[in-house]
Amino acid sequence: MSHFYHSSLLAFILIFPLFLKAQPEIISFAPSAGVPGETINLAVAGAGTNFQQGQTVLDLGPGISVLDVQVHHAQYLTALAQIDESATAGVRDLTVTTGNEVVSLPQAFEIIEPGGSVNVILTIIPVQTLYLSDFDPNDPANNPLLFTITLYNDNQQRNLRVQYALSNDEFGLIGTADKFFNNLPPLAVETFDNRQFDEYDLDPASPELLNIAASTGVMPAGTYTYTVTVYDENGNVVAQDEGVNVITNENTVIDLIGPGTPLDQNPEVTPITTPFFQWFSTLNNFHFALYEVNEGQQSANDITANLPVYEESGLSATFLQYPISAEMLEAGRTYAWQITAPLEGSQGTQTVYSPVYWFEVGDGAGTGYHLSSLEVSPEVVNVRTGRGYQFEAIGYDQNGQPVTVNCNWSVIPSTAGTVNSSGLFTAGSHPGAAAVVASCGGLQAYATATITWGVTDQFFDVEKLFDKVFGLQQKN
Repeated sequence: MSHFYHSSLLAFILIFPLFLKAQPEIISFAPSAGVPGETINLAVAGAGTNFQQGQTVLDLGPGISVLDVQVHHAQYLTALAQIDESATAGVRDLTVTTGNEVVSLPQAFEIIEPGGSVNVILTIIPVQTLYLSDFDPNDPANNPLLFTITLYNDNQQRNLRVQYALSNDEFGLIGTADKFFNNLPPLAVETFDNRQFDEYDLDPASPELLNIAASTGVMPAGTYTYTVTVYDENGNVVAQDEGVNVITNENTVIDLIGPGTPLDQNPEVTPITTPFFQWFSTLNNFHFALYEVNEGQQSANDITANLPVYEESGLSATFLQYPISAEMLEAGRTYAWQITAPLEGSQGTQTVYSPVYWFEVGDGAGTGYHLSSLEVSPEVVNVRTGRGYQFEAIGYDQNGQPVTVNCNWSVIPSTAGTVNSSGLFTAGSHPGAAAVVASCGGLQAYATATITWGVTDQFFDVEKLFDKVFGLQQKN
């Protein structure tokens, strides 16, 4: 980066601190409690965090061992933990560490001793996709397992009602379900799941959400809050727990950047025998496969039925430099590539498929002068909704010397914003992430633009969110 860029950034930080990206924080953690000897599933949702598989670790203090951590994306992870039999009752802080990034949530978890009071523990089974059919009140026994609830009675015989409420961060309350326990013995422990309530009620106040779900078959992406409240026979609240499931519904989230073009276009010609492959996705566990295209093959099914020339699994990055140790790509031949990734949904593990792109290795590959590499500067930026940012494409020849390039620009996904012929990106009206892509001479490179609310929009959105959370009227 230039000295000018560093100086400008410093001035921006000093003069406009309110516009800076929010500090990483934990916005949700579930479950909120557990008992000694229990093995529990944890779910952590962050904001502005950079969770990474294999790098992020959790700490809940002495007596709790974190056995496994699975990062689903940079702001959401799940984990498996064991509470020791001898763990001391009390409240614990949660700390999540990813390299130099440390975020904490004070008093996030409590180890409870059964019998002291009525307690309830909600354990969410995290999924990234929810289907409308998952909430069939007419046949709940066939719904997938989404969560379990454990109810701990105190030292009295009681009549208790457990109510579950599902709400969405945008659409508000979706529905409720109730389960009744009559003459529950002292110190009784009851465990049940989302398929075992006595009564189900979809709230008519959310027709817009249900209409969207009916048209697509899946619940809209967003943050879903599960609230469990226990009432005694007089209608008093005696226990409560809450958790969050972040639904992404990312069933078409792998966008290929390059090299190559879709199969309905002529293969792009690239002058390089060891291409640099790039794609854009919020997933983080990819499988790369490269195929040689045989004469007459034009469909994805036919091409991907071939034996791969090269494949690699377990990729966490969204790029791959074709290794020089792999089979050499030959000039004059056409190749195609595809990225796949697993996605955990409420109906099990599914495979997400990217499109198939193809390209032809030019006859002059590896000889003479050619554009060898391309980059977009800067690589990562934050842009507020509706605002612009100027990107620059920089090319290098095979000797590493800069060359003048005249690139075509595009945005992935196209709904995230626009970019003109000089690389000026204008963010759309909604927060999210976008790849700003430059294409030159058979090469592609991209920068990641994180789109955040403008200051006024951000405060408005927070107020709206608080209204929905604290203004929620549950059915009694």
